Amino acid sequence: MVRYDGGLVKKAVHLVRDPFDNVMARFHHEYKLSTKRNEDFVKQHDYDESGALKWCQGLNDRFEKQELEWFEVMKDFMDVPCRSEFFKYVQWHNHAIFTVKQMEIDTLVVHYKDFHDDFDKTVTNLMNFLELEIEDVPPKFFYHTYPEVFTPKQVERIWEFMTAVADDDTKALISGYRYKTKEKI
Repeated sequence: MVRYDGGLVKKAVHLVRDPFDNVMARFHHEYKLSTKRNEDFVKQHDYDESGALKWCQGLNDRFEKQELEWFEVMKDFMDVPCRSEFFKYVQWHNHAIFTVKQMEIDTLVVHYKDFHDDFDKTVTNLMNFLELEIEDVPPKFFYHTYPEVFTPKQVERIWEFMTAVADDDTKALISGYRYKTKEKI
């Protein structure tokens, strides 16, 4: 196991992305990796919303037994698509927040969308926080959101699930991403 002196860490940047975009970006990443490594995955999953949903179902099927054994809360959310991905998303933020609090270090929260909304200001704020100079033109930032893959009912269940497994600080951190569905659930 690699260890490092925690005292070397003086600051942290906590990057937050829309949970739905994060999970769909993971599908796209998996798909692109599979074009080189796993032809069966590519044959079984279209590179579209239906392929993403099939991927989600495969993850649910693959991890169902362990989820039920390890986490009592899962039994109430077996209908949530991509459970393991949304769980990982929330747990990552739970642990990141816990860690910086335990280490008592300054933290800058940056939302992925901030780079899209005002790239220059976000980069300037980030570099100021890190006490670094901008030495060159930063690379272009590619911002992408994914079309609504999930039904309004699924979105609501995903939020119920994330709320059930998120610490209070994580709930506050991601609450701005709460989808307001127009359709009746």
